[in-house]
Amino acid sequence: MKSKSWIYIILFAFTILHAEYFQPIVPNPQLASEQLESRPCVVVLFGATGDLTTRKLLPALYNLAKEGHLSDNTVIVGYARRGLSNDTFREQMEKAIDQFSRSKLGDRTFWDEFKNIIIFHKGEFDNDSDYEDLDKLLSKIDDDYGTSGNRIYYLATQPSYFPKIIDNLHKHKLIYEPSDTKWSRVLIEKPFGDSLQTAIDLQKHISTRLHENQTYRIDHYLGKEGVQNLLALRFENRIFEPIWNHEQIDNIQITLSEDIGIGTRGNFWEETGALRDFFQNHLMQLLAIVAMEPPQELNAESIHIEKIKALKAVRPIAPQDFDRFVIRGQYGEGSNILGYRQEQAVSKTSNVETFMAATLFIDNERWKDVPFYIRGGKRLPKQLTEVAVTFKSQSGKPANTLFIRIQPDMGVFFRILSKTPGIAIDKVEPVTFGFTLSSSFSTPSPDAYEKLFHASILGDKSLFVDPQEQIIAWQLLTPVLQHWNSISPLDFPNYSPGSWGPDAAEKMLHENGHQWVTSGLK
Repeated sequence: MKSKSWIYIILFAFTILHAEYFQPIVPNPQLASEQLESRPCVVVLFGATGDLTTRKLLPALYNLAKEGHLSDNTVIVGYARRGLSNDTFREQMEKAIDQFSRSKLGDRTFWDEFKNIIIFHKGEFDNDSDYEDLDKLLSKIDDDYGTSGNRIYYLATQPSYFPKIIDNLHKHKLIYEPSDTKWSRVLIEKPFGDSLQTAIDLQKHISTRLHENQTYRIDHYLGKEGVQNLLALRFENRIFEPIWNHEQIDNIQITLSEDIGIGTRGNFWEETGALRDFFQNHLMQLLAIVAMEPPQELNAESIHIEKIKALKAVRPIAPQDFDRFVIRGQYGEGSNILGYRQEQAVSKTSNVETFMAATLFIDNERWKDVPFYIRGGKRLPKQLTEVAVTFKSQSGKPANTLFIRIQPDMGVFFRILSKTPGIAIDKVEPVTFGFTLSSSFSTPSPDAYEKLFHASILGDKSLFVDPQEQIIAWQLLTPVLQHWNSISPLDFPNYSPGSWGPDAAEKMLHENGHQWVTSGLK
């Protein structure tokens, strides 16, 4: 078995060198036009003047429309508490699209058409009359634009407003049972609670107002090209299945590194921290995709079933192991760089973590005794999200490592041993080769929010989070939060900007004879 598995690794090396044999997910314009035709609808953006709408949502809708992936019968309604005219709101969105969209406005020929489907509606999130006015506006849009009663409601607001908005949408019959003629869907941004209990409470509240097939929970990482290629890499290339197990793999690492600080989001971070902001969602989702069993089909139901099984198999961290298997940190000051405690709206004695690392194990036959090392943080050396799969070494030589880069510029790299040029025949050294999406394909990759909007309009939930996935992740991590709250504050800050986090994160791996690795490629 082991000798055959190493043959598969050799075949993989050939695959990377000959990319035509590798099967990544890439955009297919013909498929998009013939099988993924968008449908008429009204997209209502709650929180329309906020940062998310400005930087991500409107640019995503603009790109979809410009590339023909939105129906001609689509209208965008911006709902916010500020009193803006249609013209003023459109001017603000014009600037935002020109600054943040991957396809710029250019001569503004397309923008002059697109802006006419953007309408602003002033309203409070808890005022009955504002929802009554919204209902009248949407009915008029149906008549004027042929949007057929189809609705996408995107909650781009603070999480505290989610229940109020959902209550009012339900109360005023703005969401309704799907039928052959019309549908309504609600897109909810993370976070989905800030602990196990609040996540359960939020799910209970949502389930009394919405059917599950109307509820789309967004973790934007699932819309990234690299995450979808991770699925393709595993399940569309048969060479991986024989070696994707504890017999061949020594350890798996998942890194989410950001080289920036928290910026102006001090208020948010003081209430959140690294565990709640990205560990419980982004990193646990990546863990589930890496560890899951092959789904029966690559559709939403089958993928969610296997992700849930994988998360349920994660071994809970024993209380006595919290300090051994979970590391947290906070960045300090650097040359012309503010420390976390010097950032705007941050307490001078804050104990909030901006870095977290953990060692997890999955108790099933595939992953018996394989450690999963997971880390993420702010003010680290580079912008990078990457999965590193290190295979078991032979005769004490350096191990082979497969790197799957999620961002920036999705890519797959393989580190193998090659003979060193020269007379000696027994000298080898590691070499790394692979491909990136930008170097191998000319088709531009859509932004994550473009894919999420498009999938929600089509009714495809494969890129969205199942509520059980969130609850299981909180079951695993809420005890960690409770432990942190029960002990004396750490001596923060404990890592320098531009480093890979606190020394304790390195020591955690050294105890098992491992070290953190990255591809090191641009």
